[in-house]
Amino acid sequence: SPYARADSDISSGHSPQPETPTEPVIKKKRKRADATQLKILNEVYARTAFPTTEERQELAKILNMSARSVQIW
Repeated sequence: SPYARADSDISSGHSPQPETPTEPVIKKKRKRADATQLKILNEVYARTAFPTTEERQELAKILNMSARSVQIW
């Protein structure tokens, strides 16, 4: 084939095994906004769909959330 590769791992159909980490990767459990947080977030969203960075940071403090959580709720 004109597309044949010289790499024996690929041409033989065998791929090298990725290294397994010594420690398992533990994902953080996703935290959902509670009813009170959702009420406030929805009120803010009704006024503006795109709060400024400063507004998100202030909301994060008030709601005890990260600014990123406020942004993607």
